[in-house]
Amino acid sequence: MRKQKEKSSVKVCAVIVTYNRKEMLQKCLKALLNQTVSPDEIIIIDGPSTDGTTQLIREKFPEITYVRLDEDVGGAGGFYEGMKLAYNKGCDWIWVMDDDVVPERDVLEKLLLAVGNDQNLIARPALIDAPGFAPWFAGGIFSRTTIKRIGLPIRELFIYGDDVEYIIRAEKAGVKIIDVKNARVNHKDWRLRGRLSKKILHKTITGSIYPKGRKYYYIQRNQLYVNTLHRNWRALFILLTKGSASSLVKYLCWATQKRR
Repeated sequence: MRKQKEKSSVKVCAVIVTYNRKEMLQKCLKALLNQTVSPDEIIIIDGPSTDGTTQLIREKFPEITYVRLDEDVGGAGGFYEGMKLAYNKGCDWIWVMDDDVVPERDVLEKLLLAVGNDQNLIARPALIDAPGFAPWFAGGIFSRTTIKRIGLPIRELFIYGDDVEYIIRAEKAGVKIIDVKNARVNHKDWRLRGRLSKKILHKTITGSIYPKGRKYYYIQRNQLYVNTLHRNWRALFILLTKGSASSLVKYLCWATQKRR
């Protein structure tokens, strides 16, 4: 599957986690298959979807490794399973992303150039549709050595914060973290959907559009867990005081707003 001028003994695997978003997944897969340097293998970990994702893969992408899980384990569980499988297959580099990530044609090539032969590196691309860089599990590339050293993501986090915890663990282990500015991806994350404002008691409250229901719960729970796990007491104190209070106010403000 990999396109390059010279053969390499380095094996690169892409891992995509998906759940009931087959249209987004299809765009992601087409972008991966159109890379200037393609991964040797693409692995899809499916949530399990009920929207026809299985049929889509079988009919349009039969060359891709497709794993349909028996239960919904969230993004964290999906990345756990996908990275574990890629590691067991002997991959040297594992390129990780959600199904709503669409990389430009040369992203993998630029990430591989950035890391070179240094297995003590983790690299991530920049965002096209927002300032800054992609979340680590939305286009980051991880070495086999890193996984061997620090293990796999914490599957019990389910959704949100799993990549943050993983990077904290990597940094503590001495893994170098780099941002690759000229490698760019689109990422349709909830945090990129704009901002809302609402007037409460003559005061305007403004903030990013916040997810509802269980997503809000996991964001708050996982922040508490990760800060406690890594003994970030200052961040934990802020979260338990003004951080959680501010987040809750904004969440309640947006609860009656129409989502965009």
